[in-house]
Parts: sequence; structure tokens; C-alpha cells
Amino acid sequence: MYNFDKKVKRAGTSSVKWDFRKEVFGTEDVLPMWVADMDFEIAPEIKKALADAAEFGVVGYTGKREEFYNAVQAWMKNEFDWDIDHENIISTPGIVTALNLAVNAYTEEGDKILVQNPVYYPFMNAVTLNNRTLIINYLVENNNYYTIDFDVLEKQLSENVKMFILCSPHNPVGRVWKKKEIQQIIDLCRKYDVLLLSDEIHQDLVYTEHYTTAVVDPSFSSRIITCTAPSKTFNVPGLCSSAIIITDNELREKFINVINKWGLLLGNYFGTVGHTAAYNHGKAWLEELKQYLIGNIEFTHEYIERNMPIISMSKPEGTYLLWLNCKNLNMSDDEMKKFFTEEAKVGLDAGAKFGTNGSGYMRMNIAAPRSVVEEGLNRIHNALKRKNII
Repeated sequence: MYNFDKKVKRAGTSSVKWDFRKEVFGTEDVLPMWVADMDFEIAPEIKKALADAAEFGVVGYTGKREEFYNAVQAWMKNEFDWDIDHENIISTPGIVTALNLAVNAYTEEGDKILVQNPVYYPFMNAVTLNNRTLIINYLVENNNYYTIDFDVLEKQLSENVKMFILCSPHNPVGRVWKKKEIQQIIDLCRKYDVLLLSDEIHQDLVYTEHYTTAVVDPSFSSRIITCTAPSKTFNVPGLCSSAIIITDNELREKFINVINKWGLLLGNYFGTVGHTAAYNHGKAWLEELKQYLIGNIEFTHEYIERNMPIISMSKPEGTYLLWLNCKNLNMSDDEMKKFFTEEAKVGLDAGAKFGTNGSGYMRMNIAAPRSVVEEGLNRIHNALKRKNII
């Protein structure tokens, strides 16, 4: 029903992914497969809702009506069997904004905040740029599959950590945490009185079962800040609309106080319209999208195994981001970045950006028409051959 093979010309639209290639990679002559947005048109139902809103012709100060809260509430109930009240939902311009709001709402300068590396780098920035102490719990990699060393995690949490920022599903390694793993995290946070912030922005883009952190153990849900958004799911990050779910009254008031302090109370007109339309009408589009992404993942995995096994990857359990193990190229991180940019002419995210244990990896975004994914893989393959690496 939906055409995900259609190429959309995004250059010239102020696209961060396409129009800022020179600033990011030093050249415009790269195929961008880095930042986490998709090269697909949005669902026609969302497009129509935005067009209708523009046609109305008045774009004034915008708050949130009941239909917005109803849409978020229904999505969480239908997709994740989570009953939440309207008052539990707080809108922010984005989850990165919410991370910084939470750090300021719940911790003081110098407090310890734990993140798990490798991880989406704004997690670490939210800690260090707000003058908090960054504690890193390194994920354990075995044959490109990542797990948590709970003994190490417990030791770290026991040393007066105030907040744990969890990435679930995980970006960039593609793990969708099992229910048992989430319960172990919750048990440790309860034991050492650690506030748990769970970034679940990729919750809808999973190929196994996703367990919402606050649903796993309702007895601890009041100590969990859950960050959600339609931005990754429906390719609408430019609308800048997220829903932060906080069930505890005191924690919610602290969060709202920081929102007010920073002047972020009002919403984006089109963001509110798009957010609501996505959750109300985007389900069919999402289901077809997931099947297409699975096809892209399979295609990429088979291509790499067949043509350039010197690079390896495990199939992600969630997200459209592939974590490519390039250690066998025997290049430094700088050499590897230069190779992919200047030789292969493919713009990828360097793994080292995600933490020291991301060294030797590259992150590839395959949320694009399959012909574009194939072009990117062909460029890498041909560059490896030209350099006599394969």
C-alpha cells in the first residue's frame, strides 16, 4: 500500500542529514547514512493533517487539547498495555531536551549519573554539560551481541549514583532488553535508591517484544521517567514533539518547574497536529515500514557476509541503525572515518562518538529505499577492493 522504494530528493530542504554534509564530513560528496531519520515520505494521514493545519492559515500560540493526550494515552495502552492518566503526560520539544530537563530537575552539580556505553552521545552530554559526574557502565560485547555485567553495575550504583539513564531499545547496538534484564535493572535501582530515566524513543521499531520499563514492575513505576515520541517511529523529528510520562506527582512537578524556568511551556503548532495524527492514524503505515526495514536489514547482512566479511554485524533486535564491527580493517578511528568518507564516499557515524568502547565500529542508518542502501554498500565494497583490503 505504501511505497518505501520511492526516492525523495531531500537536498535543499534544510535537512540536517543531506544539507549539512560538508559541515559534518568536510565534503558534500558522500551518501549520507548517519543521523537517525528516515528517507521515506511520512504516512499520508500525517501529511494530510499537517496540510489541513497549514490551510487553516493561523499559527498562534499552541497548547495541548484533550485529543493530544487521548492519542498518547491510547497508543501506550494499545501498543504496550500501559494505562496512564492524562496528567502523567508532559510534552517537550524533544527527548534530548527532556534528558537535560531531567538532569536539572532531579540532580545537583557534581551528582553522579550513570549511562551505559556505547550509547547515543547526547546522553553523556546531558551529564557533563550540566556539570554532573559521568559514571560509565560498559556493555559487554560477545560476537557483536551486547549484554550487561550486573555485578559491575551493582557496584557502580551502590556508590551514591543519583540517576541511571537507560536506552531501551538501545541505540546504537540494537538490543531490545529482555524483561528479565529490565527487572534486574529495576531491582538494583530500588536497592540503591536510584532514579531511572528510560529513553524509549525506539519502542515502536522493534523486531521482537519490547517491554516498557515502567510496566515491567509497577511497584517501581513512580521512580521511572519514561521518554517517548513519534519522531523515530513516523519520521517526524522535525516536528519537535515528545511525550514524557511521569506518574509520581512530586517528580512531575519538579520536571514542570524546570520547563517553566527554561520557557518551554508552549508547544509547536504543527508538532501537536503531527504527533496526534501519527498515533491516531499511523498504525498501518508503521506495520508496513517495519517489514520493509526487516528486508533492508536482511539485505545488508547478506551483502556484507557475501561480499565483505571483513566487516561484521549482528542483526539488530530494534531500531534501523546497524552497528558495524570494522575492527578487522586494522585502522585507527581517524583512518577509518577518512576511509569511509573519502574513499567509499559514504557518510556514517563513527563509533567512537558513542563512547570509548565504540572504537572500531561505524553506525549505519538503513532507513532508506533499498536501492539507496545497496548504493551505499556498493560504495564501501568497491572502496575496499580499490585499497586491496579484500
